Parts: sequence; structure tokens; C-alpha cells
Amino acid sequence: MSSETKKSWHSILEDKNKFIWLAAALFLGVGLMLIGSLSKNSEESLQVEMSPPEQGTMVDTSLSAIAKAEKSLEQRLEQILGKIEGAGDVAVTVFLKESPEYEYAVNVSTTEKKIDETDGGGGTRITTEYNEDGNIVLVRSGTSGENPIIVKEIKPEIQGVLVVAAGAKDPLVKEKITRALKTVLNISPTKISVLEGR
Repeated sequence: MSSETKKSWHSILEDKNKFIWLAAALFLGVGLMLIGSLSKNSEESLQVEMSPPEQGTMVDTSLSAIAKAEKSLEQRLEQILGKIEGAGDVAVTVFLKESPEYEYAVNVSTTEKKIDETDGGGGTRITTEYNEDGNIVLVRSGTSGENPIIVKEIKPEIQGVLVVAAGAKDPLVKEKITRALKTVLNISPTKISVLEGR
């Protein structure tokens, strides 16, 4: 092979190596640009989510399930206890151990499949396969979309109830409030505290 041919092969190999390095650098650059744009997009979406609402707009301060249950119970108790003679203005605070639990209606479909197998020695084997599939039953209502059907509600355990009533300075009124809470909530008097309000 002539020296000129060797030089041309050598220059071709060098050109090939340069091309590979150039291609690798190009792919690396494109990859870094993609990663940068993805992280920038995620930062922008995070900033959008965390930006404060404009003045004058309604803010949805959605409460947790336990806080909603406590608030609902407090309002009902305030209405009931406020009707006791001599109680006056009543404020109630309820402490629940956990949020209510619900059991939902479920459509269950069960399929059974039997497979008879015979091996080369004349033995048979029957295999039965059961599949069970369940879907929560939903009811469509015009205003709130689809809601699951509740079969059973498991009420949470009450840790304590605090009542501040204007008429609680009278021991008889205090006793009536305590007895009412004991009856309505089915809890012991040790979990009830009734204090005199202003």
C-alpha cells in the first residue's frame, strides 16, 4: 500500500473520529437543553400554583375531613344547646379522634372458570379459577356530578367537648347542658367541659 493511500485512510479515520466527537457533543448539548427546559417548566408551574390569589377573588380554604365533621357537629350542638332555658349564647368546640368512615355500595361481579386437563399418563386435573371485580356505585345528580352511594357511616370517636355558655354560672343550667351532651353524643361526663361565658 502506498504512503499516499495510508495518508488518505489516516485522514478518513481522523475525520470519522472528529465526526463521532462532534455528534456526541451535539447530542449532549441537546440533552442538556431538554433537561433545562423541563426543569424550567416545572419551576414555572410551581410558581403558578404557589402564587397568591388576586384581591377580591374567593379563596377555597378546603378543610380536612376531620375538621369538616367537627365543624358540622359543633353547629348542630350550638343550635340544640342554645334552646336550653337559661343557657344564653353558646359556643361549642368538638375534638374528634379521627374523621368519619364510610362504606360505599359496590357492584361485584364474580366469574368462575373451570379447566379440565389430561396428561399423557391418563391423569386428569380440574382447575377452578375465580375472579371477582368490584366497582363503586355512583349516582348522578345535576349539581354535584357523580357521587358514591353510602351504605354505612361509621361515626368517629369523640375525644372531648368544650362548651362556653353565658348561663353556665347557674349550676342547674350547667347540669342540663352536660346531661344533654351526654345523651346526644353518648359520651361520659369526663369528656365534657362546660364553662361560663361572658
